[in-house]
Amino acid sequence: MRIVACLKQVPEDARFDRASNTVVREERKQMLNPADSYALALALAIKDRLGAEVTALTMGKPFAAKMLPAAAALGADRLFCVSDPAFGGSDTFATASILSRAIRHIGGADLVLCGRRAIDGETGQVGPELAVMLDMPCLTNVARLESVSEARIECGRLLEDRWEIHSAGFPCLLTCCDGVEGIAYPRMGSIATMRRALEIPVTTLSLHDLSGDFEGNLDDGSGDAFVFGRQGSPTRVRKTAVHEEQPRAGVLLTSPESGAAAIAEAVRLVLEEQAP
Repeated sequence: MRIVACLKQVPEDARFDRASNTVVREERKQMLNPADSYALALALAIKDRLGAEVTALTMGKPFAAKMLPAAAALGADRLFCVSDPAFGGSDTFATASILSRAIRHIGGADLVLCGRRAIDGETGQVGPELAVMLDMPCLTNVARLESVSEARIECGRLLEDRWEIHSAGFPCLLTCCDGVEGIAYPRMGSIATMRRALEIPVTTLSLHDLSGDFEGNLDDGSGDAFVFGRQGSPTRVRKTAVHEEQPRAGVLLTSPESGAAAIAEAVRLVLEEQAP
């Protein structure tokens, strides 16, 4: 079995380029997207059970490759960083297009695992879009691993008001919540995997690797256009804003009676303001 875990490096604090309305990633403290940590942990847990090959795949600036050896130290077998100036400004659709090309380029996958959303975008769109482009069934919001075999995987999906249990045959794609029951997390690398990680290279994939010596957005003849960068992205961000909390004056209440009276008065004032 071949498993690909899609990982994203995200800034610990947000700063925006006001000209392009994009997140500034250079010179910011970076971290692995939390939900992607669980995608990797789930991939390695399945490897422990079935003996699968796990590939850690990321897309971003060249410095994003620096986080991949940590995945190898935990047990990943192959490391790939998709990076090219032409990919800058890609929205979720273009990102999924690039990742789908990359996964095909490295040999495909029986199981693709993604975080359900990235904390720097909160869209939750890349995983399902990637599943469509890879022609795979998709299970979102996976929060529990029920069982897995060479043929199928059964998972619990966490919804707003209930759990759902679904199973899918391979190939398929799962998006993982920030916390998946049934796997050990945080996962610790062994001495053997840490030593082995030193011998696993990080392979960088460029636009040329994924499409050849061409410029612009390409069609490989399969009906799926390869789109990338700002020019291949249908999304346009017109405005960004950073929420800043305003300090509020505190109220000291010395007894339950005074607290109840203060709440009742506050409610009365609100109702008066809302009255016609």
